[in-house]
Amino acid sequence: MKAARNDARSERDAVTDLRWLGIGRGVTQVAQGRDIIDALLVPPVSRSPDPGAPARMRLAHLALIASAAAALSAASAHAYTYGDTLTTIWRPLPNLPALARPGDTFTVWAHAPSTAASWSASLAYGALVVPLAPTGGGWQPTKGRWELSFSVPTGTPEEIYALILTSDSTPPDTAAHAVKVLPEFAADYYFAQISDTHLPEHAFSANGMINTADTSGMGDFDAVIDDVNSIHPQLIIHTGDLVNEREL
Repeated sequence: MKAARNDARSERDAVTDLRWLGIGRGVTQVAQGRDIIDALLVPPVSRSPDPGAPARMRLAHLALIASAAAALSAASAHAYTYGDTLTTIWRPLPNLPALARPGDTFTVWAHAPSTAASWSASLAYGALVVPLAPTGGGWQPTKGRWELSFSVPTGTPEEIYALILTSDSTPPDTAAHAVKVLPEFAADYYFAQISDTHLPEHAFSANGMINTADTSGMGDFDAVIDDVNSIHPQLIIHTGDLVNEREL
């Protein structure tokens, strides 16, 4: 029976690892799945003298695990429009936001011809649009990009805004959740950390090969975002492997 319990723990750990590799639907459901698997895998003490009983019990548990895994399997690949296209705005971005107070200036990196002119920028949150005053900057020939400075108007409400940038040589480009306007910089704060999201798909969702057309992992990332937002951290730190290799 001790050997059977050890086998059960190994199977539990293996199934839990599979959930972290992409079968799960967010950290909350991962925890729930771990509890379900624990309940399925840890067998009650059997008093049966039949030597084949532990083996039959193990097979029954494996059948239940297979059913649970099928119910929790990842969604098939599908089109998903998410984030920024990096057409013109190179910075700030959702993962590299600008932090500014009303009256502060911040810098925008832009991809455009060196002859571009008539730059215009604004912040947007729902129906609210806040025009930004240009304060300087220009074409950087050694870097191959524009670096432009804009000022946040006095009285701009605290919020996380989208940045909209236009010029006479580029179509309007929007970087969602790219600028955080705050009343002041805090000396004390709390934050949440996430890591190794490997977007946009589950690494093993296409016969063990990375499929760059598969965006099924984004749904799981949305679930993690919901979980993190529920504790309302003042700052979120992503500590690596945001995307799979060469997919950005």
